Amino acid sequence: MRLFFFLAGCFIAVTTASAEEQPPKARAILVLDASGSMWGQIDGQNKIVIARDVVGELIGSWDPEIHLGLTAYGHRRKGDCADIEDLVTVGPIDGDALTSVVNGINPKGKTPLSAAVQQAAERLKYTEEAATVILVTDGLETCNADPCAVASILEQSGVDFTAHVVGFDLSEEESKQVQCVAENTGGQYFSAGNASELRDALGSVVETVQASVVADTIHVVLAEGQDPIEGESVSFKYFPASDANSSKPNQVGYGYGAKGRPSLEPGDYFARVKLGSGEIDLPFTVDAEERREFTANLNAGRLGATAQLDESSGQADASLGWKIFALGPDGKPTRNQVGYAYGPSPKFVLPAGDYSVEVKLGSATASAVQSIAAGKGHDLRIDLRAGTVSYNAVLTEGAAPYQGDMGWKAYAIDADGTVSKQQATYSYNTAGQYTLTAGKYQLRAKAGSIERAVDVEILPGKDVSVTVNLNGGIVNYEVLLTEGGKRVGGSPGWKAHPVDADGSVGKQIAYSYTAAGRYALPAGEVELQVKEGAVNVSKHVTVIAGETTDAQIVLNAGYVSFAIVDEAGKPLSGNPGWKVYPLEDGKPSSKSVAYGYSDKGTVLLVEGAYELRVKGKAHVGSTRIDAKAGETITVTAETAPAP
Repeated sequence: MRLFFFLAGCFIAVTTASAEEQPPKARAILVLDASGSMWGQIDGQNKIVIARDVVGELIGSWDPEIHLGLTAYGHRRKGDCADIEDLVTVGPIDGDALTSVVNGINPKGKTPLSAAVQQAAERLKYTEEAATVILVTDGLETCNADPCAVASILEQSGVDFTAHVVGFDLSEEESKQVQCVAENTGGQYFSAGNASELRDALGSVVETVQASVVADTIHVVLAEGQDPIEGESVSFKYFPASDANSSKPNQVGYGYGAKGRPSLEPGDYFARVKLGSGEIDLPFTVDAEERREFTANLNAGRLGATAQLDESSGQADASLGWKIFALGPDGKPTRNQVGYAYGPSPKFVLPAGDYSVEVKLGSATASAVQSIAAGKGHDLRIDLRAGTVSYNAVLTEGAAPYQGDMGWKAYAIDADGTVSKQQATYSYNTAGQYTLTAGKYQLRAKAGSIERAVDVEILPGKDVSVTVNLNGGIVNYEVLLTEGGKRVGGSPGWKAHPVDADGSVGKQIAYSYTAAGRYALPAGEVELQVKEGAVNVSKHVTVIAGETTDAQIVLNAGYVSFAIVDEAGKPLSGNPGWKVYPLEDGKPSSKSVAYGYSDKGTVLLVEGAYELRVKGKAHVGSTRIDAKAGETITVTAETAPAP
């Protein structure tokens, strides 16, 4: 299996103290993978023996100011991905004892690489302190985990997490699969093929780690004199002091956690410290010799917000949307949004000052002004003065709820009875519920070509139920070539028109481009008009409220596929113009029913006799066509040179 060494460093910053009182420069964990593949050989020597020797030399030259611990895995049981053991607790190094433990490890099992990395990082509190990992591997993860993904997660959630990787006796392809552990965390990758190269690679990595010991600590407080924040993820971004006045400063580092631990070269910097909406730019200096502590005062307070439908109801637990805006000098909200959240009881950190807190539930909105004092906690509950309306629709009184496609819209009604042109909310479902600010509304329902409206009053904290009677029916339509025959091809256009009591046809109320479908129409007499190609057909249908009517529209037509050729039988070039005329008593009608510009085509024609006339640049011709309902006939239209 594989060998990995992990050095996870947590770097401790101090102020001025004696050498005896100072904490270590760093704390580290060496994680040794004692899995089965380490019995493999390089130049006649087992890899585990090479590793023992190199680790012994590493321990012998270890910086005594860096405390060290040891963890191993895969050394006790075969096939066990949980075989991870802490062998030496992190503390002042005891070289002889640690070397003895390492020499007593014998490879056996699997390689829970990802779990070992995670455990080492957690032992050293990587979310609060900087952490570095040195990984030496002779192979890949064997416990169904992704070390590269784990490295990315640790990098994102850690204060300053770095992994340096040494590939020990890895192929080029294997190296690519572990190199990303270093790349994803800003570390370095080294390749080692024998004992000498392993020794050099480890030496280079250790020098890098010891040189990068963090000198400073940034504590964060909400207000002057308060205790530092603990257990929260503050973001830290580091920039050169020379970029303090730049709109786009050059970021040179970042971290997350309760403390900032900038791993930077000596020099002048500023840290952009942010918790919630509280933010401050803190100047600081990294010194080559002295470890320092700094305090970032956010001058901010905390706000816990909840909402209720009305003063008599409990907390609203639905999906509330929150926005917070700063107040201007006139005491009115600006459009400077300083915070947002989604949920029933969000928590905010806000700079000291006055704000407008806005909450939205469904289409109901409300706001309140809140003052935030530095270092203080505030609780705010907003009364939405809202209620709900549950809605559905039926095709006729007493029928089951309608299940077809529907659209709903709600419009506020003013005190004078005027319906607003601006919709308050909308949805596309058969039934549902709106949350609306208390008041009167017009609820409009649309199903197919049926539109109905009903007025409703929303009361604070109450639910109103509305059932809209569509007073309509369903028409299942199908366009056929012949009675009981095949459905027409393509996408025929059809329209629906109401028929008045006197038989007159009204304005179009529905349309579509399909050969078959389902449509909701108002109860009453309806004329369905279908047009496809040269065919126009109408059908009278009675729509009964609450019922479904099947309407088969028969075209009594067939397809004619034609090709236009010259006197030699070749396709006539030049996109000749053609027209189709019905034959009446053997003579062409004066009005064509189809036309086009091409040397071939297909037209749908009502059964009967027709004449196809062709006129090209230098050719003309006419051909009789006998269209047959339900069939497709093929015609060759011959032409001759024009006289």
